[in-house]
Amino acid sequence: MPRHSPDPSAVQSALYFAVEEAEDLSDLLAAASQVFDYACQALRGAEDRAGPLRGNFVMAAVVADDGSKAIAAHRLESMSGPALRADTPRQAADTAPPAEADVAGQVARLCLALYTRLREAAAAAGEPLCAAAAARAAQIYNMLTPG
Repeated sequence: MPRHSPDPSAVQSALYFAVEEAEDLSDLLAAASQVFDYACQALRGAEDRAGPLRGNFVMAAVVADDGSKAIAAHRLESMSGPALRADTPRQAADTAPPAEADVAGQVARLCLALYTRLREAAAAAGEPLCAAAAARAAQIYNMLTPG
C-alpha cells in the first residue's frame, strides 16, 4: 500500500499551530526547527520555477537550513528538553508542486509567525538562540516578500 504524505496545506497548518501553541521555550525551538526544515525543503523544491525570485529562494533556503542546524547544535550541546523531531512532513511525490508564489507566501507567513513568537521569547528569556532564530525567520520573510 503506497504511503501518502499529508496535504501541504495541512502541513503548514500543523506547523503554524505548533509555533502558536508552543507552551515553553523547548517547544518553541522544536517548532522553529520544523518550520526551518519545511521552509528549506519547500524553497529548494520550487527554486527552478521561481523565475526572477530564484536567488531569493536559494538564499532563503540557505538561511532556513542554517537556522535548523543552529537549533540542532544548541540542543545537542544542552541535551535538555524534548528531542527534536526528525519527522517534518514532506509533500507527497505524486502531488503537483505548488506555484512558486504560493510557496513564497506560505513560507513567509510561517516565518512571520515564527519571528513574532521567537522575538517575544528572546525578550522574555534573554535567550540568544531565540534572538538569532528570530533574525533568521525575519531574513527569510524579507527575502520572500520583496518590495
